[in-house]
Amino acid sequence: MGKIKVLPDEVACRIAAGEIVERPASVVKELVENSIDALSSHIRIELRGGGRRLIAVTDDGEGMKRDDALLALERHATSKIQSLEDLFSIETLGFRGEALPSIAAVSRLRLITKAKDEILGVKISVDGGTLKGVEEIGCPQGTRIEVRDLFYNTPARLKFMKSKNTELSNIIDTVQREALCYPDIGFDLIHEGKVLLHFRGGVALEERLAEVFPGVELFPVLGEYDGVKIYGFMGKPEYTATTTHKLYICVNRRPVRDRFLLRAVVDSYGRMIDKGRFPQGVLFLEVPTEEVDVNVHPTKTEVRFRQAELVRSSVLDSITRMLGCVPWITAKPAYEGKVEVLSYNNELKSNECLNKTHFYQKSYRVSDNKDFSFTSGKTLFKREGFFSSLEIMGQLGGLYIIAASDKGVVIIDQHAAHERVNFEKIKKSYVQGKLETQELLIPQLVEFSPGEAQLFIENKEYIESMGIGFEEFENGSFLIRRIPAVLPQVEIGRLIKDMLYEVELLGRGNGFEETMDRLFSTLACHASVRKGDELGREEIKAILKELDLTDFPHSCPHGRPVSIRISFEELGRMFKRI
Repeated sequence: MGKIKVLPDEVACRIAAGEIVERPASVVKELVENSIDALSSHIRIELRGGGRRLIAVTDDGEGMKRDDALLALERHATSKIQSLEDLFSIETLGFRGEALPSIAAVSRLRLITKAKDEILGVKISVDGGTLKGVEEIGCPQGTRIEVRDLFYNTPARLKFMKSKNTELSNIIDTVQREALCYPDIGFDLIHEGKVLLHFRGGVALEERLAEVFPGVELFPVLGEYDGVKIYGFMGKPEYTATTTHKLYICVNRRPVRDRFLLRAVVDSYGRMIDKGRFPQGVLFLEVPTEEVDVNVHPTKTEVRFRQAELVRSSVLDSITRMLGCVPWITAKPAYEGKVEVLSYNNELKSNECLNKTHFYQKSYRVSDNKDFSFTSGKTLFKREGFFSSLEIMGQLGGLYIIAASDKGVVIIDQHAAHERVNFEKIKKSYVQGKLETQELLIPQLVEFSPGEAQLFIENKEYIESMGIGFEEFENGSFLIRRIPAVLPQVEIGRLIKDMLYEVELLGRGNGFEETMDRLFSTLACHASVRKGDELGREEIKAILKELDLTDFPHSCPHGRPVSIRISFEELGRMFKRI
């Protein structure tokens, strides 16, 4: 007998399920898109345990008759396409007929549905891909699908699940993507009985955007190029995030996470945003169906264009023109002269918290032409190390410190160096219980999307441990009343969102210490000098002296090198003197 055998249907179905159903958010995406294809006007998603214990999606769409409902649970059974030619003109979100049977193969699934003009609906029960029961049931028109105990029969996949909060965050992101593409449809997302998202149907895109991007100023993007239509709203370069989670792209009303398109959007901003930061906004592309292939990836989140370069240049041009028309706010030096110290009896306007931040104590940031010192009182420096002994030659490009040693040239990344110094100071202060904070005379209002607000509440102990004091305000916003003293007058909302991203990224299986180290790194990053900050000679010396006192002076907390050394011998070889 030969070695190669045809896999049993059960095994083949499990393999297919592994490609399509990666996590709870994958299930939500497939079920919600089925509801959209069924012409629903309202979709309700209920969750328990971050989607692991229950995902229930209910719609008021067309519903299905008994025979169609049974066929929908068979592999490769679909109403969306009938022939090979249909693959090249797909206008629906689903088309393969694999989603429902794949989900049913790795869960306990219940399908309840009723089509228009039918007296009774049908309830179908499937456990691990095996049909358990079919019965008639009274129910309203539409479909409800309940998915319980996801991956209960595939322990290997269950082991790789992230924490409940991480999975929930991904589901929120998935629902928001669908909601942006379909503002005409209402969406409700409920977790453990609590409403996380509520989007009214039949609204304009602008209203939907205001709910997904609270506090972010967005500007319209418009363009049409040889059949490629582009429209949407993108944020200023100052409104960036640490990931692409706030950058939504839809192709023919299909939410995608296509790297080709993401790169085109990021490239449009060029040097206006820092490396590792990403713009926020939503971009819609309308392309003739025969010009785009959506049958590229099992999850249908990637697409392929027949004229890829045309699409890329269209995205670049439309966003670049938007950036050229919008009056950007020019950044000011971090500190200019005197800092006003307010008295307690100052009369404060109700909206002042949106625009100003005042401290009880003066808080300075490294800047040009200012008296500068990291310490006060006792002398901190007890030894002179490598960096302290360097002869400072100057600053290059507002980012690099050029210095000379007795062996050659040393180029220092000023942000990485200062970040290492601040990281170790912050961590040491925290361990010793001496992390200094400062109260804000006027609280700063920070607005979150529903997903961010949920993540913020569930991880408040981490945020509070970093010296940030807050209270819940309204509609997913919080008043920040206390911040770490090490911080300059930074955008506290951006700092907190970056911290939440680090907590979410680590997920389950990481200890408190590792999580705190990531948060120390984030806080140190925000507290450090940045690209474009001009430093005086004494300021540079202060950074280099403290760098010598750190345990790991040759790399920043994120692992990037602090300095590069070029010996005289290497220089000689470059100039062909050796």
